[in-house]
Amino acid sequence: MGAWRRRCSLLGVLLGSGALAGAAVAAELGGTYSNVCVSPGTGDQGGVELTLLSAADGPSIIFKICEGGCWQPKTHDVELIGRAIAFTVTETTFDGEGRPAKTSSHRFRGAFGPRSLSLESPGYYQRFQLRRVRSPEHVMQDVEGDADPSTWPSPLRRCH
Repeated sequence: MGAWRRRCSLLGVLLGSGALAGAAVAAELGGTYSNVCVSPGTGDQGGVELTLLSAADGPSIIFKICEGGCWQPKTHDVELIGRAIAFTVTETTFDGEGRPAKTSSHRFRGAFGPRSLSLESPGYYQRFQLRRVRSPEHVMQDVEGDADPSTWPSPLRRCH
């Protein structure tokens, strides 16, 4: 086998083992992490929720942002290296007539701790501390379909 073929074979093994490592990490750390809470005075929800999924084609996340109410969760690709996580969320805001007004992307980075996840993004001015919670049933539903998010169970706590 020539030197070039050995290098290509080694690169394929390394890339394949990286994908397997990401899948193994996702299987170990998979589940739902949340800091979503409900304001006692207004009933408004605030916080973020992330569900890490393990699949044959690689790990992914379902990410939900709550400000007043919770936005429709969306599925995103994720990068996992050891206990570190990184992903990009793209948000579209709409004008008063329902037309797309602005699209922005936010890069999140973080690390898993024991039963927790710490996230930060330059687009937000705070660090998000999420705790691992019982996985909601909505993970099995079509998160980008017509399912009514208000019916999805989510372990909520009172905001301080």
